[in-house]
Amino acid sequence: MSLTPGAEDLILGRFAEQQQLLSRYAAAHSCVEDCMEAIADRARPFDPFHVLTVVRILELAHDPNTFRESTHEGSVASVELISLIVAASVGSGATLPDKAMPLLAAAVEIVNLASFLFRLEAARNFIAMTVADSPLGMVASGARGKEIHFRNPTHDHIAREMLAGLFGSAEVEQVCLDKLGFTVRDACDVFDAIERIGERAFALYVVGRAEMEQNRPTSSVRIGRRLRRLTSKATAGDEDAQNQHFAALIAAVADAAAFDVVELANEADLGIDTVRAVVDCFAYSDSSGDPNEAAQRFFESQSPMRTRPVLSNGEGRVLLPHGVNGIHCIRERIETALKPAANSGVDSERWHTYSDHRAEYLERRSVELLARLLSATDVHRNIRYFVPAENTDETAAGPRSYTLFGEADALLLVDDIAMVVEAKAGSLRPDARSGDPTLLRQDLTRLITHAAKQAKRLRQRISVDGGLRRRDDTWLDLSYVREVHLVAVTLEDTSGIVTATSDLIDYGLLSNDAVPWTVSLQDLRVISEIVQRPSEFVLYLRRRTEPDTTRFNYSMDELDLFMEFLTTGLYVEPDPERRAAELPLFAEADESARERYARQAPRFLFSRTDDLDAWFLSEYGRREAPAEKPALPIDPGVAQVVDHMASHRLPGWLSIGATLLSYSTQQQEQFTEMIADLRRMTLDDGENHTFTVVGGDHRDRSHVLVFALIASPVLSADDVEGLTAYVMLKKHQLQVAIGAVIAFGPDGEFEPIAGSYDSSPPRPDPELDALVEEAGLRPLEQMHLTNSLSPDYSRVGLTGL
Repeated sequence: MSLTPGAEDLILGRFAEQQQLLSRYAAAHSCVEDCMEAIADRARPFDPFHVLTVVRILELAHDPNTFRESTHEGSVASVELISLIVAASVGSGATLPDKAMPLLAAAVEIVNLASFLFRLEAARNFIAMTVADSPLGMVASGARGKEIHFRNPTHDHIAREMLAGLFGSAEVEQVCLDKLGFTVRDACDVFDAIERIGERAFALYVVGRAEMEQNRPTSSVRIGRRLRRLTSKATAGDEDAQNQHFAALIAAVADAAAFDVVELANEADLGIDTVRAVVDCFAYSDSSGDPNEAAQRFFESQSPMRTRPVLSNGEGRVLLPHGVNGIHCIRERIETALKPAANSGVDSERWHTYSDHRAEYLERRSVELLARLLSATDVHRNIRYFVPAENTDETAAGPRSYTLFGEADALLLVDDIAMVVEAKAGSLRPDARSGDPTLLRQDLTRLITHAAKQAKRLRQRISVDGGLRRRDDTWLDLSYVREVHLVAVTLEDTSGIVTATSDLIDYGLLSNDAVPWTVSLQDLRVISEIVQRPSEFVLYLRRRTEPDTTRFNYSMDELDLFMEFLTTGLYVEPDPERRAAELPLFAEADESARERYARQAPRFLFSRTDDLDAWFLSEYGRREAPAEKPALPIDPGVAQVVDHMASHRLPGWLSIGATLLSYSTQQQEQFTEMIADLRRMTLDDGENHTFTVVGGDHRDRSHVLVFALIASPVLSADDVEGLTAYVMLKKHQLQVAIGAVIAFGPDGEFEPIAGSYDSSPPRPDPELDALVEEAGLRPLEQMHLTNSLSPDYSRVGLTGL
């Protein structure tokens, strides 16, 4: 078979592009190796602990009262990479030069080289991904990126809370003692002692620097990356003296930061054998003399210091180079140590004791947090129910004929909203974290795809059967449920993977019609402290699980997405063609809508958590300066409406609350202004007045909301009947999913006195058609509707009953 000239040219052109990329990859690879060796060369003349002490000061020193991750130039990952290279390059006992300036200069070069190395490696990975054309593309890249760049997946108090829940039972503590020689509580005490030692060492440095710069107040001593030379006032005559002073200071700080088992046991107030067991478990050393190999492991997302952050010099003294991995690595390291070898009966029994407890803890804690977020009291755990066999005519068969079982870890019911919860305690294998496409797909299928399928199956039964026939043959009525959310909670921090929801759909790991919110337990715990009302949480779930949300908002961290939600609403322009198809009566795919949708470009969300971190540091005592708790911007009047409906459990309070919050603050302000205006009209003429809001991005979220101002403080039976009939007919006329009346009295500002809610599925109904015509409801085109209240595409208009 011969190729056409055009096809031949195309193939040759693509081959040339591949060859060019491969050439660039080889060049980048060579530069990476040169850069690694240069770091090793700069470090070799010095004691490794002295080098790492200066590197830590350059990269990580900061004031917790002013720290912002988004503007801080230092990098924990950089310190870890340098530690691995230095550990493989330098033996202990190296002779410190007479002058310390070369050490400082060398450390500055090392930091700069490491920064350049990260950029080189990013370029090399991009080229490799382009050439390989991996079937998991961005997902694999996110997995690698998280492992390389992220440390400390949550705040200390949350990490400690989780460790206590996972390892705090007497049974599990005994398993750890028998297998490891210490408990997790012992490990936490040891890392707390290491932190205190490090804090004293840094205080020694601050005092020493202040003494060196007598003309500068201690509060303005230069630390971190601003330390580039010893002093701006140094002269040639005193430079040698300052160099020697700095050399002695660094030696003293490094000696104070390092420790042996005896010193650490005294600081932790634990037995020497216990502390030695902890140090042996978490210490890392490398006598290979191959810095390239050490660095390559780091960039392959398999850094040994990820779970063994304490660096040993091989002669009994150890150092925690960056001081941040401490308690956060305990769970993974302990689980690795507890996992049994092949054919190990006792170890297998111990592992099952722990793994069973782990699964129960994850499920229980997940349900507790989600129930708190939703204010849910109707909670069903470990629910088993009958499902039909595949290829069964479900409508004809009915639940009584089902013979197979489905199960869910939990089902939470609030108002007319259901949440199906699956808790997955497994973890990703190391090679999957490194982006191996086969293993990554297998692990994600086990953690995410199966959870989504289980949850989707239960949602299907709610939709088709209106309830569940449980294993004990009792019936759980769910016919009132109109909105179902699927949530998969993992113990593994899968940020960088599950945040790429749209990619998971594209790769067939999730289906477009069953997108779960997949979240780690630690991120769920953080969010549970920040969200102020259930309707906010429901709105976040609605926005977060829209496939286009992560198509246009790329992030490696769930909390960046959450903070973007609190800041901007995480709103994405809906596809106008889809909207017009689903809502033909009031949604037009006009040119302006198409242009708005087309103008959207993917955004990369990085370091959105500054305000969140500041609040946690302030709230839990690590920051003296007060910080405001992050919150979703809400108009005070609308907040009063939403909170009053929630506290009185008015019909549809949760769904309506989330819908009201979905409008921009500008729109919310207009709602409260309209309510105030209509109240004045009602007080003036003694008549009832209403305004109607019609909106929604797609059929399931479409709504008509009627705000009614009633002349009497108490609704009469006629008022109730009239409002209920009106919203029912208006909902049918527009064929929207939800219709509601929120009624206000002449007093009470924005506290509703009553409400009516209709969430019956829209469908053709000739009788209602006739009633609509008989009632003389205005057609949509006569309601003076406007599209000006972007970004929710909602139309707002005034109309009477």
